[in-house]
Amino acid sequence: MKIGSTKLYIVIALATLLPLLSACVITLVEQPSSVTAGETITVTIEYHTLYKDVNPHYGIFGMLIPNDWVVVSVKYDGELGAGECMFLHPDSSDWEPGVQDFWTDSLEFHFPSGPAMQWVVYQSEEAYTVEFDTSFIDGTIELIVGQKDSTYNLGYFVSSSASEIQDPNGIIWYGLSLDNPVTVSGGTDIETVRAIPHEYGLEQNYPNPFNPVTSIHFTIPTAEHTTLTVYNVLGEEVSRLVDGALGAGQHRVAFDAGQLKSGVYYYKLESGAYSSIKKMALVK
Repeated sequence: MKIGSTKLYIVIALATLLPLLSACVITLVEQPSSVTAGETITVTIEYHTLYKDVNPHYGIFGMLIPNDWVVVSVKYDGELGAGECMFLHPDSSDWEPGVQDFWTDSLEFHFPSGPAMQWVVYQSEEAYTVEFDTSFIDGTIELIVGQKDSTYNLGYFVSSSASEIQDPNGIIWYGLSLDNPVTVSGGTDIETVRAIPHEYGLEQNYPNPFNPVTSIHFTIPTAEHTTLTVYNVLGEEVSRLVDGALGAGQHRVAFDAGQLKSGVYYYKLESGAYSSIKKMALVK
């Protein structure tokens, strides 16, 4: 339950706050100004691109949030199309090699988070082209509030070109909003307590296609006996990655397919009554 209904509306003065050569601009951030520890909130970001590019790109979303907050989902909709984004692990490069391949490190370098905050980066699951000189997009971010009572300045970063932050010609390929205060109350005031996800979830493996190692991320809201199994196209089990009791939270498992042949494989998560299957491709 939210404390009060006041929402924070931030309209950015483009001419004064962003360089003239910015190719991606955040124009509005809508988020609650006060929240209760442990609740789930939704943040809406409006932004637009100022260029046309027929080459396919993967978009980048960066969220500067307190250390004990959890990102549940990141989605976008607009003239670039509609889709979901997946977690881009700090140790994983993006799908569009360029100057900035490791976005968490890059954001920390350019916009340091400080000891109480962290950058969490998501990448669009599908590539898209920028077909208009000006394209308008809405981003929707769902967050679980942590347990540390305080007032924080949340930050949001968007880039419709997952290749670099700034090219040699001085064009800024991102939109940025760093001054978005929110007050947390009702928590334990213990920073090490982690928020627990409310739903089960199985993410697409990354990278995909892969050779020979990939990472599989999933979340479980309660402690359950959990299995994560890999099958070939014939339905035969080729690897049992997880088989045992797991605590509630976010989990990541590495899958090494070095002994398997190239082809399509399926991985299945079972935890309690929850079951989900996704497809991945091994290319050697």
